[in-house]
Amino acid sequence: MVGRAVSEQLCPVCQGRGMVAPGFYLGETATAGTCGEECRRCKGLGTIVMAVRPRLVSGTVPHPPSLAGPERVPAGEAREP
Repeated sequence: MVGRAVSEQLCPVCQGRGMVAPGFYLGETATAGTCGEECRRCKGLGTIVMAVRPRLVSGTVPHPPSLAGPERVPAGEAREP
């Protein structure tokens, strides 16, 4: 991901353990003495990497103004209907 900010976070499925209860993905209940299975979301790592949108600083414009958009009216001037 060149040029994009990323954030590493705990996996929301396994809560960072990398394993889920047996039968988790099949909707079955776990039985005593069985091992879990690898989390499919994080592939057993316990963390996921997500792209982060850059935050805009107050007063900045996220993109150039549209030429087809409404005209800008200075404060105090009324628009015509």
